[in-house]
Amino acid sequence: MPKARLTAEKFQPGQSVPATGIYSVRHRTHRPVHQAILVKGETFPHCIKCGNSVRFQLVKASPSMSDRART
Repeated sequence: MPKARLTAEKFQPGQSVPATGIYSVRHRTHRPVHQAILVKGETFPHCIKCGNSVRFQLVKASPSMSDRART
């Protein structure tokens, strides 16, 4: 999957994380946008307050982080 497409795509809770990296996390209204580091193969989490309305968008993929996560 091309990197440009990954960065434009928005992900939702329950989907598998496609690439290790930094993701922008957007909640409904209760919290400002923030970032989280997620590892390929994990599942995007739901939010305790807004449930499945939270969305994730890849900001920066990091293949070197994937290598470190396996060791």
